[in-house]
Amino acid sequence: GANKGLEEVAEKNSVPLINLTPLFVERCKDGPVSCPDLLFHDGHATKQGNVLVAEEVNAQLKSTQ
Repeated sequence: GANKGLEEVAEKNSVPLINLTPLFVERCKDGPVSCPDLLFHDGHATKQGNVLVAEEVNAQLKSTQ
């Protein structure tokens, strides 16, 4: 899928990659319909989902300093 392609490009170019998929998979066990507060039906993040993303990216960036 898309993540595999991103992982390959990041690795090839020695660029760190923050994989956000596990963040949503653990909260949305039955796909986007199971967590409408975080994801729209098409899988894109809602406002609250983007807050979750921002918090995770912030945490990852702080952990690499």
